[in-house]
Amino acid sequence: MDHKTADLGSYIESSHYGHFVSFNRGRVFDQGITHLRPQLESDRTNRILLYPGCFNPPHRHEALLQHAFANSQDINIIAAIILPLDDDSIEAKCRDLGESLVFTKDQRVQLWRGYVPHDWYWVYDRSTREWDSFRRELTDAITRDGFDLRFVVLTGPDHLMRNSPPPWKAWDCEEIIVSDMSRSADFTNQRGPLGRLKDCESWEHVFWDDEEATRYATKVVASLAGGMSLLAPTTFREMLEKEPNFFKSFIQELHSEHASKVDTVRVSSYKIPRGDNPLYSGRRRHGAYQLDVCSPHNKHLYA
Repeated sequence: MDHKTADLGSYIESSHYGHFVSFNRGRVFDQGITHLRPQLESDRTNRILLYPGCFNPPHRHEALLQHAFANSQDINIIAAIILPLDDDSIEAKCRDLGESLVFTKDQRVQLWRGYVPHDWYWVYDRSTREWDSFRRELTDAITRDGFDLRFVVLTGPDHLMRNSPPPWKAWDCEEIIVSDMSRSADFTNQRGPLGRLKDCESWEHVFWDDEEATRYATKVVASLAGGMSLLAPTTFREMLEKEPNFFKSFIQELHSEHASKVDTVRVSSYKIPRGDNPLYSGRRRHGAYQLDVCSPHNKHLYA
């Protein structure tokens, strides 16, 4: 099968806005010369990080999102969608805590967006009640064109604790990334192995994919080189004349960095007492932990 690529942002724009994208609505990802909009690839599973939350206001949340995205490239997360909860959901939470609503949803969306589109994340600005239909339309359009798409939900460690079973299909996602970037997790241990989760196996190392690491590093460097050649062609040419192995060395550096990140990944399995007894597996990556569903008979088949 031939390898093909497609622009993820175009699918999101079509599903969210229809075929009309005005200047006020704008494109969902930055189109700067040095930025490559997230690309779908036909020969692998493409993952989108889904980040729901109150964000009232967003403060340490962006650092958590950046951390999870940067340290999850071994499972091909190509973009993120931020999903601010509706005002009525937050008002109910505030009442329980004896607090008042600080920011409306429109304000929270604008705080995330800033003034220009981001190069790899987009903020969903409609009601969460419309999310499922949008997601179905987006997934169907991408699947029809021959691409495999999967959503991975990002959450805080308060939703994954040692004495409670992992949440089952949160936001209808079969994979969960949890990070202690913004708050501590009760299953982490600075001086020893990760604490064993309830009804789960011990954490284990995962398979190191040298070919995938090389592919990722090459893609990053190719995008950088393309932007440099367009922005400053003369400087770019002179640099290559002085340092002909610059990009080759950069690829090797990114490859080593990727290897060090994957070396911290750990896997654990959890069997849910339901009909077909699926398994949860977990990955630790630089303070981020992933849970995903896999076959009961192949508990170490991870994407």
